[in-house]
Amino acid sequence: MNKTMISLDGNAIVISVPVNFTRKFGRRYMIVPPTEGDAPFTAPPRKDDTLLKALARAHKWSQWLETGKVKRLDHLAADNDINPSYVSRIIRLNLLAPDIKEMILDGRQPKTMKLSVMLNPFPNDWEAQRRHFGLTA
Repeated sequence: MNKTMISLDGNAIVISVPVNFTRKFGRRYMIVPPTEGDAPFTAPPRKDDTLLKALARAHKWSQWLETGKVKRLDHLAADNDINPSYVSRIIRLNLLAPDIKEMILDGRQPKTMKLSVMLNPFPNDWEAQRRHFGLTA
């Protein structure tokens, strides 16, 4: 983006500001590249609300089962008008490694880690989970 201004003495002054514009959710945002010595721009973490709600449900439902508020998964499903298969797949999210849960809660999970992916079978072993989700080099 270049802007030419004429100073009072008649000389032209050219100001150049390297910026990019992007649109997200109907709003325009400016992306300014870092200047020399600045830390490179990193996007803020994006929390996946769907995945966060699923983790919260898994935790809550597991507590209900452990405390006896609900006797069985099929009762939990019937009480909440939810498919029993879905309930069991959501509760399985409690088997995730603590660092993976923390990553999701902080919004630092890879973009490929969506609820639809997390509901598919994954290993119980935490190290195997990290490999399965591509979190180890």
